[in-house]
Amino acid sequence: LVLSWKNVRLTRSDVALLAPGQWLNDQCITFYLEYLAKQHGAAASRVLFLGAETAFWLLNEEDEEDLADAAEGLELREKDLFICPL
Repeated sequence: LVLSWKNVRLTRSDVALLAPGQWLNDQCITFYLEYLAKQHGAAASRVLFLGAETAFWLLNEEDEEDLADAAEGLELREKDLFICPL
C-alpha cells in the first residue's frame, strides 16, 4: 500500500500505471476524481464525480427501478455537471 486517502487505496502497481504509455485502472481514476472533489471545495457539491465502478454498474444495469433508485441516491437532479470515466 502506497497511499490511502478518503475511500481510495493505491498500491505500488497502481502508481506504476501513472508512467507514460500505461493504461489507468479504476483505482487511479477514482483517486483523481476524489482529488478533484477535494480541490474544488464547495463548488464540487454541484458536480457528480462518478467512480469507475459505479459508472460500469450504471451502464450495465437493465432494471429501470434499480436505475431510478441509483439516480435518486446520487442526487442527479441537484447536480450541474456529471463527470465519469468511459
